[in-house]
Amino acid sequence: MRQDEPLYFVLREAHAAREDLKEMLRRVGQAAGRSARFGFYFNCAARGSSLYGMPGIDTAYISSAFADLPIIGFFGNAEIATPARPETTCSHTPAFWP
Repeated sequence: MRQDEPLYFVLREAHAAREDLKEMLRRVGQAAGRSARFGFYFNCAARGSSLYGMPGIDTAYISSAFADLPIIGFFGNAEIATPARPETTCSHTPAFWP
C-alpha cells in the first residue's frame, strides 16, 4: 500500500448480501423497465455456496426479478464496484446490467 491510499474492511454476511442484491435488482428493474432484451451478471467467486451455504441463491433472486430476461454471466475473481462513497458495498459485490 501507498501512503494515503484508502483501505476498506468488509464483513461477509449472507443476510446483508441478499438484502443488497434485492435492492440492486429493484433499482435496476426500475431503471430498465420493459426495454431490456438481455442482461449481464458478474458475480464474485466469494458469493454463492461459500457465502450462503447453498448454491443458486443469487440466480434465484435474479430469476424472480427478471423472469423472462435471458441472462449471461460468470463468477470472477475480482470486484466490479464503485468505491466512491464509503458506504458502497465493495467486496463480494454482484453487478447486473440489463
